[in-house]
Amino acid sequence: MLRFITAIVSWGTIVAMYKYIPVALSLKTSKDFETELLERKKSETKFIGLLESAPDAMIITNGGGEILMVNAQTERIFGFKRDVIVGRKVEFLIPERFHHKHTDYREGYVENPKVRGMGIGMDLFGKRKDGSEFPVEISLSPMEVIEKEEFMVISAIRDITKQKEAEAEIKKLNGNLELLVVERTTKLELALTSEKAALAEMNKNQLRLAFLTEASNILASSLDYSETLTNLAKMITPAIADWCAIDEVGEDGTRKRIVAAHVDPGKTKFVYELTQKYPLDINALPEIYQVIRTRKPEIHLNISDEFMENTVQDAEHLRLIRELGLKSSITAALYSRDKLYGVLTLVLADSGRLFEEKDLEFAKELALRATLALENAKLYKEMQDSNTELEQRVAKRTFDLEAINKELEAFSYSVS
Repeated sequence: MLRFITAIVSWGTIVAMYKYIPVALSLKTSKDFETELLERKKSETKFIGLLESAPDAMIITNGGGEILMVNAQTERIFGFKRDVIVGRKVEFLIPERFHHKHTDYREGYVENPKVRGMGIGMDLFGKRKDGSEFPVEISLSPMEVIEKEEFMVISAIRDITKQKEAEAEIKKLNGNLELLVVERTTKLELALTSEKAALAEMNKNQLRLAFLTEASNILASSLDYSETLTNLAKMITPAIADWCAIDEVGEDGTRKRIVAAHVDPGKTKFVYELTQKYPLDINALPEIYQVIRTRKPEIHLNISDEFMENTVQDAEHLRLIRELGLKSSITAALYSRDKLYGVLTLVLADSGRLFEEKDLEFAKELALRATLALENAKLYKEMQDSNTELEQRVAKRTFDLEAINKELEAFSYSVS
C-alpha cells in the first residue's frame, strides 16, 4: 500500500513538473558556459586584433563622448599613450576652436546615428600631443551592446596630411598650368592680333599705293591744274577723307580756295564759305594754320569742341565748322624748293573714322604729287603767258613797222 501511495505521489510530481521539463532541458551546463566564454574571448581577441591592425586610428566612445578604447594607430597619429586618452572626452583630440561645434555635432549624431562620414564638405583637424594640427578624415559607425544596453560609436580617423599636400601640389601645378595656358593663349592672341594688324596694314598700304598711283595719273593727265585738282579732290572724298580742300596761298599770305569736295554735296558750299568769310592771315596764331608758316604737315587725331572754340574767330566761324563736322584732320603744305603754292586739308567728320599717325606720311606724299601738278601747271601757264606776250609784241612791232613803211612810202612819194 505504501509503495502504491508513493508511486502515485511520484507520478503526481512528474505531472506537476512536466511543464518545467523544457526549461530544465534548456539550461546551460558548466561546460556550455565554458564553451560560450571561450567563444566570446575568441571574438573579443579577434575584434581587438582587427582594431589594432586597422590602418586608421580607431576610437570607441560612448554616447556621452567619453573615450572607451583606442588602437595603436591612435597612439602613433596623436602622440599620446592610450592610458592618457582613455577616459577623456573625444574633444581632447580636437583643436580647441572646434570644441563647441563638435559637441553639438556629437549630440546630434547620437540622436540620429548611422554609418556616415563626419563633416562632409568641411575641413577637419586633429590635435597632436605637441599641439600641432593636422587634417583628418573621419568615418562614424554606431554600435549597440545588447548585454550592457550601451550605445557606442566607432570613429575611424585617417591622417590625410600627405593627401592634402598632394592636392595642394596638384592645385599648384594646375594653377601653373592654367597660367602657362593663359600666357601662351595671350601670346598666341597677341601674335594673331599682330599678324592681323600687319595684314591689315599691308592691305592698307597697298590701297594707299594704288591710290597714289591713280592720283599721279590724274595729276599728270592735264596741265589745267584747276580741273586736275578738282578730279583729285573728288577721288580723295570719300576714299581718304569725308571732305577735303586745296587752297592756293599767295606771296602776301592771301588764300584762295581752288578746290573743295564733301561727301555730302550740299555741304560743299560751306567748305568754300570758310575761306570767303574767314580768309587766312599768315601771321595768325591759331594752331590749325601753323602748317602754313612752318611748311611742316600737322595732324590732329581727335579734335575736341574745346579745341575748335579756341581756334575760331567768332560764333559764325564756329557754326560753319560744326556744320561741316570736324573730328580728325591732316594739313599738309604744297611747296617746292621753298616756294609755297598752297595747302591741302583732309578732314574726317561724320564717318566715325579717325586719322592715325601713319596717315601723315601718306598725306605728305599726296601733297608732294599735288605740288608737282601745281608747279607744272604754273610753268605751263607762265610759258603760255610768255608766248602770248611775245606774239603780242611781235604783232605790235609788225604793225609799227608797217606804219613806218607806209610813212616812208608817203614821204618818198612827196619827195618825188
